[in-house]
Amino acid sequence: PYVDVSDIVMMPSVTDMAGLNRLSRVVLHNAAQAIAAMAAKPAPPPDGKPSIGLTMFGVTTPCVTSIADELRSTYDCIVFH
Repeated sequence: PYVDVSDIVMMPSVTDMAGLNRLSRVVLHNAAQAIAAMAAKPAPPPDGKPSIGLTMFGVTTPCVTSIADELRSTYDCIVFH
């Protein structure tokens, strides 16, 4: 992927952006609507639990998954690798 895992959204234009036509108008309209919808609905506030980071990679996956399951009632578990 061009942007991998991030908060960047790409809208394929299907046509060249050398001018407006019936396809590019639809794509640009849909992109504008998507941006407006994302901006209008902010993320809900955190639930108040403290966050805890857990590192997981390959062979540690079963262990970290089990630990995160145990901690979720008290902590907002943020698992990454």
